Amino acid sequence: MLAADRQKPKFERVSLDSSYWVLWQCKVPIVLFSVFVSMAFLFASLFVSDTYRATALLSPVQSDRGMGMLEGQFGGLASLVGVDIGGTGNKVHETIAIMKSRDFINRFIEAHDLYFSLFAVKPKKFFDSESGIDESIFNPVTSSWVVDDKQGSTKKPSSWKSYELFSRILAVELDKKTGLVEVSVEWHDPLLAKNWVDWLVKDVNEYLKMMEVAEAERNILFLKKSLENTSIASFQEAFYKLIENQMKTTMLAETREEFALKTLDPAVVAEESIGPRRFVVGVLGFVFGVVLGSFCAYFRVLGLTFFNKNKSW
Repeated sequence: MLAADRQKPKFERVSLDSSYWVLWQCKVPIVLFSVFVSMAFLFASLFVSDTYRATALLSPVQSDRGMGMLEGQFGGLASLVGVDIGGTGNKVHETIAIMKSRDFINRFIEAHDLYFSLFAVKPKKFFDSESGIDESIFNPVTSSWVVDDKQGSTKKPSSWKSYELFSRILAVELDKKTGLVEVSVEWHDPLLAKNWVDWLVKDVNEYLKMMEVAEAERNILFLKKSLENTSIASFQEAFYKLIENQMKTTMLAETREEFALKTLDPAVVAEESIGPRRFVVGVLGFVFGVVLGSFCAYFRVLGLTFFNKNKSW
């Protein structure tokens, strides 16, 4: 009993107090193991395609000041008859929401036929000379989507899958300090990423312009009918002003190319990828190897010590 009590402190000193000595004695295997893990991480990263980011900086277009004055004069009557005459400021939050909406993104994908680029093209890897085509879903000979024998329909991706994928690579952010909007797309092809950003900005301006003109034309028809049904001079004057305002809205929308978002810094074709950062991957692999190797070396010595202690008993 006394002999066991004497050996117990010795076991604790070997397992705890001498941990740094154990790691120092095993420094060469730990370093070699860490280098091996780092190289394995780097090799694995070569099978991950490079990702590029295209970004455009935009400024929200301010509304006309004259319409803000008209809103102050006839805003009550306009709201009473259900006509939106606008006002000062911009609708940047509404614009961003539309750009991120499922309806707009699906329209965008359909208008530019992005299904092939999003799903059928295989990203170029480090060892590849060029991008390939996923022939399991797209037939390059007939330039058509493969027909699923079980379901009898083509393997063309649905609008749901298309939206889910595109919404992950699209980012629309508002800088609250400057009020500027940044639109960016991350993709494996830098030219496609740049083109998609340009098309997004153009399409959202056209989409909002179309909505504004359509609403103004509906308002004009409604105001003209309301004008015919009233004989009060003050109301007639107000309706004439409101009609003039809606006609002005239509005219400005038709002549303004960048209706909602004005491009300050257009997107360019990126020459450097944003990921994977292989140097960082290698460093993280080396650190992981050091930690794992240290634990393995420490517990190996601890296990041998515990085994020898039990053997001596």
